Amino acid sequence: MAVWQVLIDFESDVKLSEEMAFDVSECLGKHGAVPSFALGGTQGSIVMCVDADDVIDAGRQGLEYAVEALPNCKLTPNNLEVTEWGKAVEHLHDPLYPEVVGYAEIARLAGVTRQRARMFPKIVDFPKPVIETAQGAL
Repeated sequence: MAVWQVLIDFESDVKLSEEMAFDVSECLGKHGAVPSFALGGTQGSIVMCVDADDVIDAGRQGLEYAVEALPNCKLTPNNLEVTEWGKAVEHLHDPLYPEVVGYAEIARLAGVTRQRARMFPKIVDFPKPVIETAQGAL
């Protein structure tokens, strides 16, 4: 028996509510479940801890638990990720966003002025911003 982290992204046939998220947390509390719902929408995800013999069994159990926790919904899984617990813990330290730079850094790296660097987004192959802030794109 091993411990696995199971992540399920899904669509629901009913609109998801805050109350439903609390119900999932309560129902799957022993699995440390964390639901994330587009409130008023039909998309959601649940991350939980599952004890299982192998990756297939962990995925199957995770899906069963999600269906049990949302009994009045028909869930259609869009994504299922099963990770060994140790590897999941290692990834907790991974950044949520890739390394980003602003126009000043782009200008320095490219050896141009900041004004010229601000024109780069008009280049067809130039990467789109990852984050938009009040100070500008990153």
